[in-house]
Amino acid sequence: IIIVVMIVIVIIIIIIVVMIVIVIIIIIIVVMIMIMVIIIIIIIVVMIMVIIIIIIVVMIVIVIIIIIIVVMIMIMVIIIIIIVVMIVIVIIIIIIVVMIMVIVIMIVIMVIIIVVMIVIVIIIIIIVVIVIMVVIMVIIIMVIIIIVVVIMIMIVIIIIMIF
Repeated sequence: IIIVVMIVIVIIIIIIVVMIVIVIIIIIIVVMIMIMVIIIIIIIVVMIMVIIIIIIVVMIVIVIIIIIIVVMIMIMVIIIIIIVVMIVIVIIIIIIVVMIMVIVIMIVIMVIIIVVMIVIVIIIIIIVVIVIMVVIMVIIIMVIIIIVVVIMIMIVIIIIMIF
């Protein structure tokens, strides 16, 4: 009887140790997944920032080209037409440049707002995923504990039935 009881106790201890090891492995896997997700988010944010910078540079280049064209037109006007007509055309050109600058600034602001909204949505999705993963982990651990308890109770019942 003592030997049988000792064997049963050893078996129960082994089962508990195995369960603990499994839970630890699950926790390590979840942590690794979280770290990977965070790294991916950082990479995405950096890529978005680079794209925004490239867009801004392109806009600046376009504005410079437009300004150069405007200057060329102004020189031609000075050469060809009367001073009064030249003044009128310069005023019109300045208005057009201002409008183009305003449009460019609005586009850049819209792009930045869209990027920020996308980043916020991604962060919210990641938080939800992490919460769901934690809940699933807790449920798995509870199920494992319940199974262990049920197995131990069954073993005790079997021992009682035997003796």
